[in-house]
Amino acid sequence: MSARVSEMIATPIAAAILVAACGGSTEPRALPRSVSIVAERSASDTIGAALGAPVTVDVRDPATGDARAGASVRFVAVHDDPHRDELILPNGSPLDSTTVATDAVGRATLALRLGVRAGVHRLVARVDGPAGADTATFNVQAGQPASLVLAPRDTAVTLGERFAVATALVDRGGNSTPGIVSYASSSPVSCPIDPVGVVRALAAANCTITATAGVVSATATATLLPNASLLVMRGATLGTLALDGSGFSAIADIDPLAGVGRFRWSASGKEVAFTQRANGVTRVGVLGFDARTRFLPALPIDVARARVSGDEAWVVGITAVTPATLTAAIWRLSADGTASFALCAACDFSTSFVEISNDGRWVIYGDQSRVELVDAATGHDSPLGPETLRARFSADASRFAYVSASTGELRVRNTDASGDRRVAGGLDSITFGSVVNWSPDGQWIVASIGSRYYVVGATTGLALPLPTSIGGVYAVFDGWRP
Repeated sequence: MSARVSEMIATPIAAAILVAACGGSTEPRALPRSVSIVAERSASDTIGAALGAPVTVDVRDPATGDARAGASVRFVAVHDDPHRDELILPNGSPLDSTTVATDAVGRATLALRLGVRAGVHRLVARVDGPAGADTATFNVQAGQPASLVLAPRDTAVTLGERFAVATALVDRGGNSTPGIVSYASSSPVSCPIDPVGVVRALAAANCTITATAGVVSATATATLLPNASLLVMRGATLGTLALDGSGFSAIADIDPLAGVGRFRWSASGKEVAFTQRANGVTRVGVLGFDARTRFLPALPIDVARARVSGDEAWVVGITAVTPATLTAAIWRLSADGTASFALCAACDFSTSFVEISNDGRWVIYGDQSRVELVDAATGHDSPLGPETLRARFSADASRFAYVSASTGELRVRNTDASGDRRVAGGLDSITFGSVVNWSPDGQWIVASIGSRYYVVGATTGLALPLPTSIGGVYAVFDGWRP
């Protein structure tokens, strides 16, 4: 073998022997990561818990692997929640980002506690330079039950219906947490509730539902209302609406410049009677549910604030004020214009209210200082107190109801003015109110008292508040479709 070949073989063998003799390797030496989280890199606990130890970051020189003292470590919370409070600093502030310098052995520490948002949250520790970051992950679990959230919290339903009470058991951060919920009703006869939270509306009542999970409880209220419809206006559209505020059904669009008003159910409940006053002429109109309107002949006397009786046979209204005497007349007129009767030939000009019974026999009229009850069949006139203003007769005209202007109480009297009694009171701090109508059987009264509408038992005094949309979105003209 030539010397050149021998040299070529011997050189790599010698090099291998030399490396082996030195205990080395042919691979380059691996250096440690320049930034490593060495404590609390991964943790799991419930909301609000403090970490078992501070998050600790080890910082090394990427070239030599030596510890780097005085390096600036920036801790940055990765925000997955708009509240930005996943991780909390010792001073109680949510962590966004903060910078900590390493100590003599290249370590930087940050004490933290978990926020109140359950989920997986991340913390990035970063140092300027290549490969200069590491990430810690925290699994935040829901805490102990702190409250129950019920839906709906306040609702109105019609008798015969069912509704479900949805519950969410949450911790102090609003995170859903498991638990067994039980239910109870304040009136098991009127509104029983089953083990899964379904309520049945069996009888009119103000019902309170209580949900309980361990030591945590919450309540929801439900108003159980009779099945009836109101006559309302939404914008310029006349229609019907259930007492629970649902099921608006349009009848017709009303021209606000047509002089039309004082809408009232007919006795049959199949039509709506109203008055129209235009160009010095007053007449009665009847609107069907097919939106067709028929008008009766013009009344022989032009009256304002006219009101039609439920049988559509009579109208009561107020004439224009006579300037010389500052008086006005109250007339009861047959709707076809063939008969008329002056209830008050020279009433005070301030007279602003007139009401007529369904059969057209009884009339109440007056102002803030004087109210009169008139029997049109006999002409007998009985003075009533001013607090009876805005009264309404029952369907059979045996009674009338009013909201006392002085106390805000709903009260009822017999049509002969006897037997005045309190039905309900203390419903609102505002005493102003008016009666909308009675149910056909005389068992219920729809009234506006203060800032809200109510259905009130005429004999029981049970007051059932109607949804706030009634009187808000919907202007009420008449109640309880016959």
